[in-house]
Amino acid sequence: PGRRFNPWWPVAILLLIVMAAGFWWLQRRVEHLTEELARRQQSNDTLVQETRVLSRNAQDAVKELQAKLGALDDRVGETRDKQAALEQVYQDLMRNRDDWEIAEIQQLLTNAGQQLQLTGNVQVALAALQSADARLARSDKPEYNLLRRAIARDIARMKAVPDTDLTGAAIKLDESINQIDSLPLISSERMIDRRTGEGASAPAAPASAPAAAAPASSRNYAVRLWDYVLDELSQVIRIRKVDDANALLLSGDQGWFLRENVKLRLLNARLALLSRNEPVFRNDLAAAQAMITRYFDTRSRRVQGVLTLLRQAQANAVTVTLPTMGESLGALRALKKE
Repeated sequence: PGRRFNPWWPVAILLLIVMAAGFWWLQRRVEHLTEELARRQQSNDTLVQETRVLSRNAQDAVKELQAKLGALDDRVGETRDKQAALEQVYQDLMRNRDDWEIAEIQQLLTNAGQQLQLTGNVQVALAALQSADARLARSDKPEYNLLRRAIARDIARMKAVPDTDLTGAAIKLDESINQIDSLPLISSERMIDRRTGEGASAPAAPASAPAAAAPASSRNYAVRLWDYVLDELSQVIRIRKVDDANALLLSGDQGWFLRENVKLRLLNARLALLSRNEPVFRNDLAAAQAMITRYFDTRSRRVQGVLTLLRQAQANAVTVTLPTMGESLGALRALKKE
């Protein structure tokens, strides 16, 4: 009875229990959070290491890209400079296009004129004139009209030149040169041993005169005897007419030098023919014909064939007055002065 029951004790005990349970729950929660924080810290450390590696790789890649970008900038600068130079060249070319065309036309006409003077090749000069006219036609500028008219007149003169067979004449000279070594000389043994039907038949005519009044038997005997005597004499003595006695005195070495001189004359005539030097051509050809006629057997078919080839070569080498390109070159010079 002295003690009285306090109703707050159960409440206090309950509060203590609740507080103890809350502290324990908070303790467990803190431990759980600590463990979670530790795991996350470890994960963050791993991510930081990976991030550092990636960052280092990224820095290296950035440096490499910067180097490539610098090289590209240099190339772009070089390309820009080249483009500017090309544009300048193109502008200069456009400004000097007329000068270039005139220079090309002048080169064509000059080369054609040189070919015409040196070799007499009309076809090359004609082709050059036609090419120059085609280039001027592509330009189609009024200031080129006078030059085109002059070129057209020169083209007409080139086409009016008659064709000369210089190549055929040169071929005939070559064939003649190749046959010189096989031509028989008058002084050769083959010429002396050659027998002709004229020598045996010509002396037979006088036999009928002394036998005209004789009887038939004696006449036949006399004819046979005369023929026998002539046949025997023809084996020992040969009568032949030679215009130049020195032609019979050529030795073997002299014959070789004679053939070489004839070939040298024909070669000089061929060179003069191709260079259109008509006086030299005709002089050398005439000298070669004179030596062949004097020292070689003109009754031989080979000698006659060579002489025929030389006459044909001389006939084919017709002298033709070649036109000049003075009018075209004069019109071109007048155009350049303008």
